[in-house]
Amino acid sequence: GSVDLSKETKLTSSNYISISGSPKDMCNITSIENFKWGFQDDIIINGADYPNLETINKYAFEGGEGNITFKGKFKSLKEILYSAFYYVKGNITFTKCSFPKLTTFGGWGSTYGDITFKKCSFPEITTISERAFESALGNITFTNNRFPKLTQFNKNSFFGISKEETDITFTKNDFPKLTTISDFAFKNARGNISFVENNFPKLTTISERAFESVFGN
Repeated sequence: GSVDLSKETKLTSSNYISISGSPKDMCNITSIENFKWGFQDDIIINGADYPNLETINKYAFEGGEGNITFKGKFKSLKEILYSAFYYVKGNITFTKCSFPKLTTFGGWGSTYGDITFKKCSFPEITTISERAFESALGNITFTNNRFPKLTQFNKNSFFGISKEETDITFTKNDFPKLTTISDFAFKNARGNISFVENNFPKLTTISERAFESVFGN
């Protein structure tokens, strides 16, 4: 349905519980922002429930202590902005999601929990943004995802992941147009970095400094 601007259009910690129980109110949400630091509840965002969601703003979930789960098709989502998940302590999971309009891929820097993308489709993403996962402390896992237009892992995209127990794993992902892993993409990562059975037939450039000062395997 269409958005009624006379009603609430922002999902925040103060209205999450009440809105998540109302299909009509969820349909009216266009942005997520300003969750209170230390918000303890688990958060589940189902794309079918939020058909008009366009933006996850800077610091939207800042300091959240619960797990955050996304699932389903987000037909209107265009932006996940820088530091959207800043200092989130719970795990962040994207499962069987599709994002037909999403053009920015970042916002997971300085998180504490594990970050997982599984069986998701990102048809309009062309780069993994600079500093997308900078200083993340949990494991980062990509499994069976599709990035049909992705051409580049940008510089510093996984920079400064300094915890020795933090692993970065790519398994069975489809990157048919990936050509470049840029300078410092994984600089200072201390855990293991694994690429297993991925498809990147056009990968021709791995910068000499892409894995600079990596401590793991």
